[in-house]
Amino acid sequence: MKKYTHLLLLFLFVNLINAQETKPLNAYRYVVVPVKYEWQKDANQYRFNTYVKYKFENAGFDVYYSDTRPDELIENPCMGLRAEVENVSGMLTTKLLLRLINCKNQMVFISEEGSTKIKEYEPAYREAFDKAFKDIKKLNYQYDPDLALELSSGQKRGEELSTPQGSAEIMKEQATVEIMSTKTGEQIMKDTELPDPDILYAQKLADGYQLVDTRPKLVFKLRKTSDPERFIITNYSGMFYKEGEYWVAEYYKDGQLVKETWKVEF
Repeated sequence: MKKYTHLLLLFLFVNLINAQETKPLNAYRYVVVPVKYEWQKDANQYRFNTYVKYKFENAGFDVYYSDTRPDELIENPCMGLRAEVENVSGMLTTKLLLRLINCKNQMVFISEEGSTKIKEYEPAYREAFDKAFKDIKKLNYQYDPDLALELSSGQKRGEELSTPQGSAEIMKEQATVEIMSTKTGEQIMKDTELPDPDILYAQKLADGYQLVDTRPKLVFKLRKTSDPERFIITNYSGMFYKEGEYWVAEYYKDGQLVKETWKVEF
């Protein structure tokens, strides 16, 4: 009974976070699309940046490329969001993540991972982005000047709508990493400092969660099991489970078993 109660509370808490994350979008008038992402060799390679701009325009946003911003946005960059697309593709699958970043470099929105097995680059990137973009379409975006004023004034509601990355109370701590050699069976213990801060943020998926760090960047993708405190790590070969007040990740990387301790904000 206790486990079911815990699972219900976790479900409600995650949905509350997701609801808070969607509200700020109406406070931003503009979306800025880079003319070239880090993973592209050339500007607008595969006409992908043009497609990103089109998708946001079709969803009701006022969209500009990073080199053609209007005067109002240049004078007040906090009126806009930067559309970042991260390429997390594997050998056989094209995978994209969409993030919207504000002028304080805080994440306002992060999508679920969009993926496809189409081999040709241009249609593959478009289909993967369509899947990552689907949650944006559900928000029925409409610019709200009153919400924009409230958010920029620093009132309590605006603070509640900020992302976890903006929290000043998060403390830096030490985490222990165990690396076990699969060849010799030797176990090496060392203390290492995880990224500042050593905390991950959970984004709900249909079958589990994806955990991102403060950059934000995808760290783990988790699939649920019958135990609400134990998950399968699907982007590595391993397990993610609760141990006291922390979460432990055990997975194989480059032929070695790695064990890491994390804090997780669900």
